[in-house]
Amino acid sequence: ISRHRQRDRLRVAGLLQNVTQSAYETLGVADGFESIVAELVNNRVDTEELKKRLQQEISEPLKEIGRDKMPKLERCLQGVQKAMSDRATLRPTLLAARQQGDIVLEAMKAVLTRMLELESYNELVELLRGITTEQQKLNEETKQQQRARLRGLLND
Repeated sequence: ISRHRQRDRLRVAGLLQNVTQSAYETLGVADGFESIVAELVNNRVDTEELKKRLQQEISEPLKEIGRDKMPKLERCLQGVQKAMSDRATLRPTLLAARQQGDIVLEAMKAVLTRMLELESYNELVELLRGITTEQQKLNEETKQQQRARLRGLLND
């Protein structure tokens, strides 16, 4: 086997190992988001919107990537390993693996976009909570001032 072929075989084997590991890690991240949802529910700080975002827009897509899309990429890479000795089938097999890799990448980018949107959503919720707290303080101070004025009028 030529030096280049050996190097290419090692690269494909490394890619296959990385995809397998990434699939498990992706499923672990999805489980982590499920745990976050469970904690939110347990602590009674969940909202339907937040649960929907975490489950349907992050956790479930990550599970689909880890259970479906990455295993398809693994199969494509295994096909590349087999086709490396047959130049006639290598090119279409490489193309299929590349296309599947692009599918995985696009799915991951979509989840990342949702995660960034969720971060912005959470920042907005925190801002609204702060405004609400300030409004409550202002209302309480106004009531105290009104009481003080009434006491002053009654004392005069």
